[in-house]
Amino acid sequence: MHGHSYATISATISKLARNTVRRHTLKSTATVLMAGICLGVSACATTPVPEEVCSAEWISARTDKAMAEFGRDVRPMMRTFRRAGRVAEGGNVLGAFQSLQLVNAVTKMLGKIQDSQALKDVQTLGATCNDPDLLGESFTNFMRDQGASDQVIDMIDTVRGLIPSDGKV
Repeated sequence: MHGHSYATISATISKLARNTVRRHTLKSTATVLMAGICLGVSACATTPVPEEVCSAEWISARTDKAMAEFGRDVRPMMRTFRRAGRVAEGGNVLGAFQSLQLVNAVTKMLGKIQDSQALKDVQTLGATCNDPDLLGESFTNFMRDQGASDQVIDMIDTVRGLIPSDGKV
């Protein structure tokens, strides 16, 4: 190999590989830092100003959109709530299987309530506009619009009230 030993060639390849990895790592770190700075600047630029976002029309449009998104996520549970409501309104008692379905639907609904970005957006809007009841009122109106009975709404509100505001049980 033109006067170069195997050890010399191996050492040169190792050195080039280390330098390439170092350069790649520095480029990746710089890219991540720049992305973080850009996100930080854009987040500051989009912070809502209460005077601009707290009109009744603006709040209504945002809560309607958020609750529609939430509605798509909980459609199967709402069917169960409507069926249970029809049984209760008819003066009948839920059977064992229907009761189990209702408990399962309430459990799933509570999980959706805790994880829903749409509801977090409504909660943030309520905090921004100094309306602490906005989320509760929006949720109750949504449930009524979906045909849930008052008993189901009361049951979910009761259980929801037992969960600390940080969502940790």
